[in-house]
Amino acid sequence: MTDNPISSARYGSLAEQEARFWGNVRRSSDNPQLWDDPLLFDLFLRNQWEYLIRSVAALQGDVLELGCGEGHLAIELARKGVRVKGIDISAERIARANAMAAAEFHKHPGQAPEFIVADLNTITLPVSAYNVVVAHDALHHILYLDRLVGEISSALKDKGRLIVYDYVGMGSYRKLAAAFAYAILPTYRSYGEKLKLSPRFGRFMKDEQGKRAELANASAAEESESPFEEISQASIVPALEKKFRIEERKEDHPFFFYLAPKMRFPASLKPLLWKTLRALDKTLLALRFSHGAYVYINAVKRP
Repeated sequence: MTDNPISSARYGSLAEQEARFWGNVRRSSDNPQLWDDPLLFDLFLRNQWEYLIRSVAALQGDVLELGCGEGHLAIELARKGVRVKGIDISAERIARANAMAAAEFHKHPGQAPEFIVADLNTITLPVSAYNVVVAHDALHHILYLDRLVGEISSALKDKGRLIVYDYVGMGSYRKLAAAFAYAILPTYRSYGEKLKLSPRFGRFMKDEQGKRAELANASAAEESESPFEEISQASIVPALEKKFRIEERKEDHPFFFYLAPKMRFPASLKPLLWKTLRALDKTLLALRFSHGAYVYINAVKRP
């Protein structure tokens, strides 16, 4: 079950907080991400990113991107001649996406993506309007996932495709191991700063049911956090299977992807360290010791 009752007033407050959070997201020196460093991006993300772009660009027709953020994927697709519209909850991110698209396509404005501000939890999509819907790292932030998947199905034309690359969770054992490793290893946050983060440990360890119960029955997350972070994880694939036939599925990043950008070592050691962690992630998958925390899905709309 991916939907749970939250009062409309409470939901409105949470949605506003979610929009503010993403509008304020910037690169952080004490909490770096995989896409912040070119080598990290190349090692961990580039193959998946380029495969996603090729998968969408190879299809014909109109494309809708869900949770487009600042428009990087939509703009990459538009460069390949794809007609694409992007949706995001943050007005600030959409403004940055429009500015980037205007600069990119100033000589050919008709080729630029269209970006709009909307809440994917409550949006009503036009019926049979798109050939492809793509969601990159977006669905695990959707509280009312079953509703959105229904809207996606309705918005797609016959034989329309949904292409997803998203976080489906590490599970409690891997999360506990990741938290322990983060606590004891040298990271960009000092040990004193990490100690101050200990009150967040309980929320980090909650599964999506626990996070939904927290949102429904307790105070919202801290203003510095996304209240909907990981609100849907394990339920993503089951929700998609209700409306779509999955024709291609690939898993990646079972564990060490989480630690790689956060560990602080001399610059000369980073390439070797990061390559080792990436190799360990691939080994975990190859030996079937763990499923991937991220999944790529190419699915077709059920009749």
